[in-house]
Formats: sequence, C-alpha cells, structure tokens
Amino acid sequence: MDIMDEDRRSGSVGGELPKLTSSPELEKTLSEVIHRSTGIVTRGHQLPNLAKTIVSATSHFGFKSTQEFTNFIKNAPPDSVEVEFVISAITVGESYFFRDTEQIEFIRDEWLPRIVDEKRRAGDKSLRIWSAGASNGQEPYSLAIILREAIEDIHAWRIHLLGTDVDTDALSRAVTGRYGEWSFRSTDEALKAMYFLPDNGHFIVGPELKGMVKFSYLNLIDNNYPSILSETTAIDLILCKNVLIYLDQDLTGGILDKFTASLTDGGVLLPGPSDHITGNLPGMERSRYSNTLYFKKKMFVVGGGGAKGEDKAPPRLRALAPDGLDKDYYERATLLHRRGEWRALTAAVDEHTRAYGPSEVLLSMKAKALASTGDLKGALKTCEESVHADPSGKHSYFLKALVLIELGRVDEALTALMKVIYLDPYFIEAHFQIGMLQIRANRREAGVKSLKNALEITERGDRERFIHISGDMTYSRFVELLKSEISIYEE
Repeated sequence: MDIMDEDRRSGSVGGELPKLTSSPELEKTLSEVIHRSTGIVTRGHQLPNLAKTIVSATSHFGFKSTQEFTNFIKNAPPDSVEVEFVISAITVGESYFFRDTEQIEFIRDEWLPRIVDEKRRAGDKSLRIWSAGASNGQEPYSLAIILREAIEDIHAWRIHLLGTDVDTDALSRAVTGRYGEWSFRSTDEALKAMYFLPDNGHFIVGPELKGMVKFSYLNLIDNNYPSILSETTAIDLILCKNVLIYLDQDLTGGILDKFTASLTDGGVLLPGPSDHITGNLPGMERSRYSNTLYFKKKMFVVGGGGAKGEDKAPPRLRALAPDGLDKDYYERATLLHRRGEWRALTAAVDEHTRAYGPSEVLLSMKAKALASTGDLKGALKTCEESVHADPSGKHSYFLKALVLIELGRVDEALTALMKVIYLDPYFIEAHFQIGMLQIRANRREAGVKSLKNALEITERGDRERFIHISGDMTYSRFVELLKSEISIYEE
C-alpha cells in the first residue's frame, strides 16, 4: 500500500477523524467508479453497503472527509489500492461449500458421468473447468472434491480447475484456503474430515485438494480471454453463478460471447439461478436438467467474438509479411488469428506449408490454434516443427512452454521459458509464467520476484503496445493484471 501523503491525513487533534457521513451524491460517484472499473451496476439493496464503504475507505486511507475521498477516487487508476478496496467491499458475498444443491446434482449426476464416459471412449483423460467468480474459493474446492469422489482413477487424469475473480482480497483468501465452521454447513462431515485439516477453530484445505485448483485475477469486462495465456481456452465447463446479475446489461452480451468462445465443442456454461439469461445464445443450445438451466456449445462452432463481415485485418495486424512468406497467406492467417477461427487458420497454415514449406511464424499461429481447440498433442508437435524451422523463434518456445504447462510437464515448461528469456531477456510473458509456476510449486517468494520482474519491464514499455500472446491486452492492462496477481500472493 502506498504511504499516504500528509495532506491526506486528518488535521484534527490527536489524529482523530471528524465524524464521517455519506450522501446520495457521493454514492453515485462511487457507483460510477465501480462501473467503470468492473462493469458492476450497484443495485438499490447495495446502497447501505456503499455508504459504509465510503466512510470506511475515507478512514482507512486517511482522507479528511468523504468528499475528499470521492474526489480522489474519481480519477484513481483501476489498479489502485483505493479502487481495489472499494471493489472488495461492494462485491463481498457469502459463500459456502456445496452451495446451490440443484446445480451440484446436475454436475455430479448428469454432466460429470457423461463427459467422463465420452473422454474415456476418446482416450482423452482430461477435464477443463473454470469457476468465473470464484470469490473465496469454496466453489472450485467443492468441484475438486466432487471430481475426487466421482473419478476412481483421478490420478491418471489431467485436471485443469481454474478459479478467477476481480476481488484480489477474496482470491488471496482462496489461495490460503482457511475457512470457518459456517462455510461447511452443507458439507458432509466425512468429506470435511477427509479433505480439510483442523486449525484453531478453522479448517484448512488439504494439500491434495489445494494442488488441484489454480486461482488467478481476471476481470470479465476485459478482452484478455479466451486466451491460452490466461488458461481460458477449450473449457469443458464454465460456472459463472450469480455474477452477471451485478453487471451492466450492455456488457453481459459480450461476456457471454467470450464464454462461448472459451468453451470446447460440446462444452457447458452453467449460470447462476439469479442470472436471468433470456432467449438463446448464439452458438449455444439452451437446456434444462430438473430446475437447472445450462447452455451447451453446438458442435463445430468456431469463432472468437470478432466481427465476421470485415474482409481486412485490423490496421495493427496489417504488417508486412516476414521474408519468405506469401503476402496473401500471411494477411489471411493474421485475420483468422484475430477472429479466433482456429480450424480455418490451421487449414490455411497447412496449405501454405504444402505450397512454400514450413514457416516459424505461421506454424506458431497454428500451434496456438490447436492449443485453443484443446488439441495439446498436436499443438506440441507443431511447436517442435516451428522451433525446427527457426531455432531462434522465441514465440515458438513460449507457446511450447504454455502447452507443456497444460500437459502438466512443468520442468520441461520451465526449460522452454528459460530458453525464451535467453533469446529475449525482456519477454514479459515468460517472466509472468515462470512466476506463476513457481508460486504454484509453493515457491511463493521466488514467484512474486519473477512477477515483479515482469512488472518492471512492462512499466518501462509503450503502454499502448499489445502483448504477443493475447492480442487484445495492452501493456497498460498487463500492468494492472501483474499488480493484481502480486497483491494476491505477496505476503
């Protein structure tokens, strides 16, 4: 937290703040800040909490008055500690393990047996699940328990269980995994005894369960997903429960489009009971299991949410084709890459390879396309072909590392990432991934140091430049992401 300036401290005797009060005008200002930063619309029932938040934040950060605080926060950057404090206060929600019994039954009794059977028959022992709005972590940990109880050979499966949220304080609590008795009011005592360790009147998530779940910061109104960098591609099940109800309706359509693009063919989106989604979603089939509404992605639907009617690539992608590449093929490939039309992109690269031979640039695009559709083995093979085509291709090594991470081959991934940094010491995404791998291997101090290295490099760069692997994320937004991740894991 930044050290407060003297002029932000109370001038009263003894350092005591005068009596602080809120007002409708101040609450409106704070509501606008929250909406600008997260897309969350403050509802009438949240106004008392909003008023308390204004008073609490004014006192917490040492402002002289609530008016002074709201004047400051109007122009505060989205990643500032003051804005984070406000978001955390207004989005705080009670949760507990095995909440929403009917949805738990749908996952346990309908969805999971079906997809496990399909995966076994296909020879693909992998599951990819994303809890978008994970809060304090009870939902993803509940899912981890369900998986361990239902899949007898769970150790033979590759499980990707991701929990994301915009509230970094909540994510920090999720990472710690320490809960009070009230969080277990719907939990079978035998399961609690099996998966949690008692700790001074609380309970801590056991190591096997904790090792199954990854937590990351992600703001749903951003455009940095689906992306292999944020591990939000080829998802089998997305849970976004009682999140959309808080968001501006003008934003929910775009979020639902990105959820659709994040799902693998046949993947399922499970909204919350309060998230009233009327009508059908493009590319999705609306279904019910008992009283549970869910959406299933239609087979062979592709697309990343980009406009389909434009025949030319966006200006920033219309760079000159690298040496040895046919200009028309290159522009076509960059357009398909931009749109997220992964199967069409794969076919286009194969066509170019047959006509002109292998290209590191295009094979790198193909590898990302295959990884984004869940074909990790094909993606890894293509990464090897890309590296063979140009051993100095840092982007190919980086994609190879991301695929190896998804395959659970962490040591090999670290070797590939170190190769990237050898080729380019300022490759920020490589520093970021090394940091996250170290954190998840319980080397938190070293991991945070790597994240800070990435932050230092990013802050020195062009704020409007786009990072390589996620075409819609600028350096400016990556700075915010890095600061959020650091705040989650820094002790």
